[in-house]
Amino acid sequence: MEPQQPGADSTTETDERLSALVAAMERVSTGAFDTRLPAEADSSGLFEAFNAMAATLGGEAKMLETVKDIAGEINLDTLLQRIIAAATDLLDAKRSSLFLFDVKTSELFSRVAEGVRVKELRFACDEGIAGHVFTTGVGERVKNVYDDRRFNPLIDRETGFRTTSLLCMPIRDKSGTTIGVVQVLNKREGEFNDRDESRLDAFTTQLSLALQNAHLFEDVNNAKVFNDNILKSLNSGLATFGDDGRVTSANDAVARIFGQPVAWFIGKNVADIFGSVGQGQLVTRILEAGDSSSSDAIADRELIKATAPEFRST
Repeated sequence: MEPQQPGADSTTETDERLSALVAAMERVSTGAFDTRLPAEADSSGLFEAFNAMAATLGGEAKMLETVKDIAGEINLDTLLQRIIAAATDLLDAKRSSLFLFDVKTSELFSRVAEGVRVKELRFACDEGIAGHVFTTGVGERVKNVYDDRRFNPLIDRETGFRTTSLLCMPIRDKSGTTIGVVQVLNKREGEFNDRDESRLDAFTTQLSLALQNAHLFEDVNNAKVFNDNILKSLNSGLATFGDDGRVTSANDAVARIFGQPVAWFIGKNVADIFGSVGQGQLVTRILEAGDSSSSDAIADRELIKATAPEFRST
């Protein structure tokens, strides 16, 4: 039997570690980011470094999947709820909040605060740590918020939640303008660190467009609701036409005047409504006013008798 060469055991152990490392890396390459190696079995630190790398890749993959999942949401309240829930989970914290800038009032407002019933909170855009981050555009990590004179305890009083530590980052649009801030509160283990800051910044950057779209959608929807309510409250008959000359809205008063339901008007053009029998000049003047973007008043014109036969209610 040949004597064992000096260092043979060490070489064998190294080969085994390398084989285990290569196999683990292959599993990670297939998406198995939860793969871990026993760090205590490797004094070189390779296994520990691999575990840290796998954890980081897993976190990034989870973040990207989360962004992809919620980026298409256009309901602002729902989007805010999903973002703060994801941020809380992403940084292993107890709670998060997101504040958007209201340009009309120069306030930061939050529609939701995770785990509490408060529907909306508002404060001046330069108030508190959130206001400081918003106005400076620079993120903040605070270990003990009650030792920081900038901290605004109003939110804690309103929600019943006691903040101890926080990470607050600005949310910017694609042009670099700050449109709000996100706060992650009370990390469960340890303190917020550089990696947490980088991940939260990347997360909010990728979702800023979704926030803008949802905010715009809400503004448009609110304007539509407002206009619809105005239409309904008018005693005079009113119908609006789109660029294609077809009706886009009509109120109850015009429906009563013509004896047709509101839905009947939608999509019809001027000739459909006023008919062609005896109303040629009326239809022409309405169309000309639309083409020239000018106003026209037609007084003392009988509309109902001259309408087309198919329009008359039965």
